[in-house]
Amino acid sequence: MASAWDELTLAFSRTSMFPFFDVAHYLVSLMAMRHQPGAEAVALKNPLSSWFTAMLHCFGGGILSCILLAEPPLRFLADYTNVLLATSIWYVVFFCPCDLVFQGYSFLPVQLLAAGMKEVTRTWKIVGGVTDANSYYKNGWIVMIAVGWARGAGGSIVTNFEQLVKGSWKPETEEWLKLSYPAKVTLLGSAVFTLQHTKYLSISKHNLMFFYTIFLVSTKLVLRIHWVGYSLAGSNSCHHVGRKVKLNHPLMALVHLPQSLQLMLQIKLKRNTLRRLSKFTCAVITLKLLDMISSSRP
Repeated sequence: MASAWDELTLAFSRTSMFPFFDVAHYLVSLMAMRHQPGAEAVALKNPLSSWFTAMLHCFGGGILSCILLAEPPLRFLADYTNVLLATSIWYVVFFCPCDLVFQGYSFLPVQLLAAGMKEVTRTWKIVGGVTDANSYYKNGWIVMIAVGWARGAGGSIVTNFEQLVKGSWKPETEEWLKLSYPAKVTLLGSAVFTLQHTKYLSISKHNLMFFYTIFLVSTKLVLRIHWVGYSLAGSNSCHHVGRKVKLNHPLMALVHLPQSLQLMLQIKLKRNTLRRLSKFTCAVITLKLLDMISSSRP
């Protein structure tokens, strides 16, 4: 009889990504696209070009993995449901009346929720990429790792190619030259799931999916809140009595010094608390993995 823990992780591994998690993935990807310089102007002047770029942001990992497996790169168009869903998200992000979607996304809890749900889809993409690669190349380690990494974090590479075609590519933003944190953690996850799939890691797939997803979500939220904290602490303005006060003048900075110190202290306390929570989560996951591996040995 399966334990309650196994039932929980097994139910989690069978969770469908459509539609809520897919919506979060499309929303985060398209919001990142909108923050690029000139993205709004391109959407107004040439909506077709903007839509094509949006599809690369949403399905870039799948396109790159299809290229590596010698499959049709436009295979994602066959799933018209996801294409229509991504298209609707693109439309409301760029053309929503009164810009309600963009303003609602600027609320920090909404960003954290969407970012966490997007990381859940990353796990499912890595597992799908490793499984598909194994069906073509049985126990081909390098191919499985490469395809799993491409499907989980290949969107940034495909969008760099799109920027190269448009003439806006910059060498310092090249993903191959300087891997971002999502690309690194996806590469690590692809290697771990490859070891599990080839039976070199004694842990069930649903348990590994659960632990890896918890690791992804916790680190993503911590990094996101750290980024917000540094942005607030590094700005030269503060909020006082519901209105934004610029601190360009030394006298104004002196008057609002207590509010600025209080804001920075709150940010520091939140960062320290989240750092301890992240370390605790990683320690619990490591101990649980070691316990499962030791218990599975004869």
